[in-house]
Amino acid sequence: MNTLRKRLLLNLTLLVVVVGLIALVLHEQRDGEAPEDHRLLGLEQEAIEQLRIERPEQPAVHVVRDADGQWQLREPLAIAANRQRIDSLLRVARLQSLGSFPLAGETLSDYGLQTPVVTLVVNDTLRLDFGGHTALDYRRYLRLGETIHIVPDTLYYHLIGEPHGFVAHRLLPEGARINALELPERQLYRHDNQWRLEPEDALRSADDIQRLLDAWQHPGIIQVRRYQGQEGSPIRVHLEDGRELAFLLLREEEIALARPDLGIQYQLSASGARELLGLQTQE
Repeated sequence: MNTLRKRLLLNLTLLVVVVGLIALVLHEQRDGEAPEDHRLLGLEQEAIEQLRIERPEQPAVHVVRDADGQWQLREPLAIAANRQRIDSLLRVARLQSLGSFPLAGETLSDYGLQTPVVTLVVNDTLRLDFGGHTALDYRRYLRLGETIHIVPDTLYYHLIGEPHGFVAHRLLPEGARINALELPERQLYRHDNQWRLEPEDALRSADDIQRLLDAWQHPGIIQVRRYQGQEGSPIRVHLEDGRELAFLLLREEEIALARPDLGIQYQLSASGARELLGLQTQE
């Protein structure tokens, strides 16, 4: 009996050793294999310098990376771009092809590519046409050159947003400093290197004035929309470099600051609007 138990224990030990060796060999083989790369573009994100979105009956969205590495809108208007939205578009560098077949002999309309739903042009050379989705798994058909690819649907939804959603969520140009504010209920300006406020009792302390200035540098913008031509209360921002920005305060349904010259308006929360108007200390 003792001999039988010893043999069973020995066999079990040998079995464990063999299984472990097999697992080790398989692991080393996997480590030695390079993972297949099915990325559509032979680009890294850092190599992307400009992007253009084209949609039927919609203004094009064109963004470029400037010499300082900042993204700027060129169309539908010239202004700083929303970096979070651009980062979403830069994922095109990692877009994977889940399958592909030659365009030759295929009918573009069968894949929604006769008139693409949206087109993304990368660096003015690579044109990606997005068509319809696959019938079973809702992946997207994409044309690149003379090949039709099947790709995940995630990037597509970052391309079809409202064009003005690509505007940066800030009111002042990068690095701009305020020299004076003309608000509906008060004026703030510099005199002999000191801030002066009219009426004088509008804000209670120098800290209140600093909070007002900080609010204009870091506004609580919810989203950017197209300006519809509404009337509002004028606001003027005078910058140290001599530039002047003209806004309209809109308060009909939702609170917003419009830039009629650019055709956009910045939607604000109630608290964000109060901070921009210097009213947060009077609640």
